[in-house]
Amino acid sequence: MPVRSPGRRWKAWEDRALLAHDDAEAAAAELGRSEASCSVRLWRLKTGKVRRPEDGPADA
Repeated sequence: MPVRSPGRRWKAWEDRALLAHDDAEAAAAELGRSEASCSVRLWRLKTGKVRRPEDGPADA
C-alpha cells in the first residue's frame, strides 16, 4: 500500500470562513475542501481542540 502524502494545512482565513458559515456543507464549497474535513475542523475549533484564528499567530 502506498504511503499517503500529508494533507493541506488549515490557514487562519479558512478557519475564520468556516466559523463565519458555522455550517460544514456551505463552507466546503467555498474552501474547496470536503464536507467531512470541514465538519471535523469546525468541531475541533468549537471544542478547543485547536486554537481559533484570533487566539493564535496571524498567518495570512
